[in-house]
Amino acid sequence: MEFQNAKELPEDDVFAQLAQKDRDLILAAELGKALLEKNDELLRKNETLVEEYTLKIDELEQERHALRLRLESLEAEYENTVKELQDDVNQLRQDLQGQQQQLTAGDKDKVNIIRELTQQNERLSDQVQHAAEMEGQLVSEVEGLRSQVSLRMSMPDQLDQLDALHAKINELTEKKCEIERKIHVLTEERDSYACSLEESQERILMLEKQKLEQELHIRNQGREIYELQEVNHQLQAQIDNLSQRTSYGNTGPPSQTLFNELSGLSVDSDKEPAVLSVQSEALTSLTPQSMMMMNMTFEDDIECDDECSPIPLANSTMATHFNQIGTHHNLSEEFLNEIVEVYNLLCKLCAKLRTQNQAKAISDGSDVDYVGPVEETCNSISDIKSGQLRSLLRELQQLIHNQIYSAKHKVVTLFQETWNRLSLNGDIRKMIKFFDIMDGSKAADGESRDADEVRKVTLMAEQIHDLHVELNGVRTHVSGLHADLQLRDQQLQQKATEVSERNAKIDNQQEELFQLRAHCDSLEDKALGELSKDEVLEQARRDRNEAMEMKIQMEKELYQAKSEIMSLNNQLMAAIHQKVMVSQQRDQWQNDMEDLIDIQMRKRLIQENRNELAEERIKESKVKRTSSFFSRVKH
Repeated sequence: MEFQNAKELPEDDVFAQLAQKDRDLILAAELGKALLEKNDELLRKNETLVEEYTLKIDELEQERHALRLRLESLEAEYENTVKELQDDVNQLRQDLQGQQQQLTAGDKDKVNIIRELTQQNERLSDQVQHAAEMEGQLVSEVEGLRSQVSLRMSMPDQLDQLDALHAKINELTEKKCEIERKIHVLTEERDSYACSLEESQERILMLEKQKLEQELHIRNQGREIYELQEVNHQLQAQIDNLSQRTSYGNTGPPSQTLFNELSGLSVDSDKEPAVLSVQSEALTSLTPQSMMMMNMTFEDDIECDDECSPIPLANSTMATHFNQIGTHHNLSEEFLNEIVEVYNLLCKLCAKLRTQNQAKAISDGSDVDYVGPVEETCNSISDIKSGQLRSLLRELQQLIHNQIYSAKHKVVTLFQETWNRLSLNGDIRKMIKFFDIMDGSKAADGESRDADEVRKVTLMAEQIHDLHVELNGVRTHVSGLHADLQLRDQQLQQKATEVSERNAKIDNQQEELFQLRAHCDSLEDKALGELSKDEVLEQARRDRNEAMEMKIQMEKELYQAKSEIMSLNNQLMAAIHQKVMVSQQRDQWQNDMEDLIDIQMRKRLIQENRNELAEERIKESKVKRTSSFFSRVKH
């Protein structure tokens, strides 16, 4: 009886094992069926998305063509306006030459008038000498006739004329003061233009300093991204090597292969992470081009499919799993040692990334997040506990996430600053070239990501060189404006000197007029006793006519000076109006470029969506491979 009981016990154990294996096979078949259904659904979604994106791409291409035609029309209008402005400049130059000729003719007329006045003064001096000679003869007659003339003769008309002349002289002096005030206003405007020019030069120096700082910042970020990519490629190579060994190194029956597949997968009960290969591919797929997308967050760049989570294992230690693997599948000791080495390397990498994140957080002045204790190195497979490798991989994912997010944020800020400088300069051709370079920076499908990164860095260096060339062009333009302002200042100084010379001439002529009046008064006093009433009236008429002629001549000179000042004011107003028109055209070009930027950003979003679709196809191909594996195991 005891012998029969002992014989029945192993048979029950064998039946239990067979039932357990049947349940495992049924579970695997159900999982494969679910994956196939999910794959079909994803394929249908992919086809619909591809159709929608093709329609959107066609619409955007049509909009781009329309905007290109609009840009060509605007360029043609700009060239026409430039030609018209050049014609206006040539016309103004001709007018200026005509005015200069008129000024030279006026100067010649003034010289002739001065010569005539000198001759007249000489003639008057001769007359004075002759009158002095006649004085001795007429003294007796003047004393006799002076009493009679003082009683009979009164000269109210001459006094009224003299008062009118004094009033006109005062009016001319007021006009002179007004002209001097206008000259003072023009000098103040010149000083304000000089101050604005100095401010623009200081701003250019500040932009150069910011450009140098951004270049240094770009180099540092490029080195950090390159180091992170090298570490990521090394880890990916090690993970691929381990996956190849686990998939091709076993020679047992199909049930042992299924056990290896199930033991290589692990998740939490909350379904947080996905398969490690999907995460590594999502991390390596990040490029600086995708980092420039300002409207996309980091969660859109790294995606994990929660639906593809594998089956969780029972709560047991990692040592028991690997002991079962070693006993049932005859794994070599070298493979276990290699797993321990990979675990130690992951621990060191996590510690290094953790210290870098803490150092960056301290330097930025932000709060340092606590990411967990530092894992100790293990010497054997028995030291690795259950869930420890999974938590280490999750921590590594979070650290790489932080590194790439910080690099992305810095590159986005650099892109925004570069774009702001281009939009401030208002150069349409440079901005279009900038977008063409960004569009041409996409690498071919057969090239590696490292070559793509090197190409993008060189393109950014070329962009910085173009900005430097553009800055030199702005400097030359500013120097040209400064030379124009100096030329205008010289012209204003010349006009001011001419006005001052004419004012001096007017003062001299007024003094000569006063002297002549005094001399005429003295002659009249002397001649009153000698001449008769008719002769005195005739002499007064002659003096009045001479005074009127001198007054008319002075009014002509003042009118000519006033016309010259008005022409200078008109030239300044024309220059200001031209500057306002150029600023309005610049604003219009900036609005057009904002529309172009929107189109380019939409195009870039579509390209990023295409990249994401390609990544999803890669993931689906991996899911198909796993489903084919389960179907093979089922059959």
